[in-house]
Amino acid sequence: MKNNIFGSNLNPEDMIGNMKYYNFSEAASKLNVEGVGRNTLLKIMREKGIFDRFNVPTPEWEHHPFFKNVENKHLTPLISEHGINYIRRNFF
Repeated sequence: MKNNIFGSNLNPEDMIGNMKYYNFSEAASKLNVEGVGRNTLLKIMREKGIFDRFNVPTPEWEHHPFFKNVENKHLTPLISEHGINYIRRNFF
C-alpha cells in the first residue's frame, strides 16, 4: 500500500507488535544489526530526512504514530515497535 503523505511504502508487516515506545538505545538493540547503536540509528534517521538536526521528527513525520517526543529535562524522541519494524524493512 502506498502512503502518499510520507512517500514511503507501508507494509502490514510494519504494523506487527505492540504499540509500546522505546528509546533509541533500546530500539538499536531490538534491531540487532551489527555496528548500529543509538547514535548510528539516529544518524540514519537524520540522513533519511525523518529527523531534523535536533532529533525531532520533520514536519512530514511528526504526526506519524511511529514516533513520540517526551519532554523531560530534554526533549527525548521515542520510537514504537511499528517504527522499528519499518526501519528494519526499509533501511537494513
